[in-house]
This record gives sequence, C-alpha cells and structure tokens, in this order.
Amino acid sequence: MIPAHFKSSVEFDSRHPEALAIYCSDGRFADSIEQLLQQHGFHFHDTINLPGGPGIFDSLTGTYVSAEVMRGCSNFLIQGHKIKSVFLLAHAGCGHYVQKYPGESAEKIREIQLKDMEYARKIILQTNTVEVRKYYVTPVDKHLVFELIP
Repeated sequence: MIPAHFKSSVEFDSRHPEALAIYCSDGRFADSIEQLLQQHGFHFHDTINLPGGPGIFDSLTGTYVSAEVMRGCSNFLIQGHKIKSVFLLAHAGCGHYVQKYPGESAEKIREIQLKDMEYARKIILQTNTVEVRKYYVTPVDKHLVFELIP
C-alpha cells in the first residue's frame, strides 16, 4: 500500500539553480542529461520538458504549446532565478519530429532539429544575457552520446 504522505530523504536547498535545461519530455534521457549538467558543475537545474524540447520555440515546429508560452516560461526562469547557463538539447529519433515530419529521413530531421535549436538560442539571447549550449543526443550501444553543437 502506498502511504498517503511521502517525505523525501533529499534535503531541500532553497537556492535557485544557475542552469536551465530545455529538452524533450522523453524520460529515457533525463538521467543522462542530469549527468551532463553535473559534468558542467551544475548539481541541480531548472527544466522545461515538452515533446520536441527547443523546437517549441518555433511556432512552425511546435504543436503542444505556443511559441509565446515557451518564450515566456524560459524568460521567467532565466530572469527570476538568475540563470547563467541554458542547455538546449535535441535527440535522435524524437517522436515529436517524426510525427511532425512524416517520411523525412533521420538526417533531414536532425537538420531541422539543429535549425530549431539555433532559432531557440537566438530567441533566448534577444532578452537575456546567458551562455547557451546546444547538444544533439544520440543513443550509441547502451549509452547516450552528447554532441556539442557550435
């Protein structure tokens, strides 16, 4: 039986994170993305997780929420929490992109995702002074490989 109340054993830290990760809501990637941010020195971070991740910034690619909602949410977190670094992550085989672009090759979808990440970077930098890093994530064997996109 599941108890009506649960108390976490993790101590609450009242400081806001200095990093924001924007990526697809596909839960298979969350632990590895957390590990990536820890490698960059961010032991906890804010997140925006929606199907398609950074692609939602573009009203043509996004379908679940408007681009304005995505911009508003990211600006709120960046400015309100004084975020210093934003991580934009897209992944191979993203169901959002496969559904949005049926019949397109994996290479073409990757090209669209990279364009969308660059668009998201530009939108974020219009109103914020932060470092933005872009990564393309690909499953290789039983691990995820993170490719830094210039």
